[in-house]
Amino acid sequence: MLRQIAGIEKQEEDSLAQSKQFDSMSKDIMELQFKRSGIEQSANATLVEQKRKIQERIDEAELQFRQAMNNSSMAEMDKQRLQEAIDRKKEHKASLLEEYTNTSQRVFPQYVALPKFESDSFVCPTCGQDLPEAVKIQKQEQYEVNSHNHHKKYENDKMEWEQQRKDLLTSISEKGRTLKTEIEKLESEELPTIEKRIKFANEQKVSANGMKNKALEELSTLPVHMDLSDNQEYEALCQEILKKEEALRSVNTGADYRSTLRLQKSELQAELDLVKREDFQNG
Repeated sequence: MLRQIAGIEKQEEDSLAQSKQFDSMSKDIMELQFKRSGIEQSANATLVEQKRKIQERIDEAELQFRQAMNNSSMAEMDKQRLQEAIDRKKEHKASLLEEYTNTSQRVFPQYVALPKFESDSFVCPTCGQDLPEAVKIQKQEQYEVNSHNHHKKYENDKMEWEQQRKDLLTSISEKGRTLKTEIEKLESEELPTIEKRIKFANEQKVSANGMKNKALEELSTLPVHMDLSDNQEYEALCQEILKKEEALRSVNTGADYRSTLRLQKSELQAELDLVKREDFQNG
């Protein structure tokens, strides 16, 4: 029985040697895999850097596009406000033209002389007799004075009215000329400037969109992982790992076998202990 136990222990030692060989081969494979992983990481780091740089271009293009969109919107709003200002000034200018036309067509009322003396003007309203000659002369002179003053007042009023009309027409003309100058400046200077802003912003949008599409196309052509098929060192490592993995599969760790041996050894040891106790008791 002792020889049987010794044989099992010898078998255990042989199996342990085989397990050590398995562990050594596994360690070799892990070291090779680590080297291979290092090459992959290095190669993929280059790929990641390429993708990062392309993504930066995409982000920059998107930023430029948003800025161009904002610039375009602001310019369009400025154009709308400017066009509204131009329209208001044109409407005002048209109303001034209408006012000028109406004012220029106005005329001062025609002169209306004082009523002439009638025959009964020289008759006494009380007695019906003709007035004295002196009174007639006095009345005639007073009439002429009144007539003269009446005509003079008319001429003064007419002159004052015409001067006011002239001043008003001059004022309307000056306002019209000022508006005309302002409208011409807005249409010939400010409006073209805004149109250039809009055109430039639209060109920026097209350019930024083109940059983004080009970068996205470049990004789509990059592989998920770096192709190392042309790397001789990498291919050699892969081949060596395959060979060692195939060799490792043929090596048994002996764990199950050693478990069986330990069970057999335990059973034999139990039998041996039982025999020793019986011999001791009988002895």
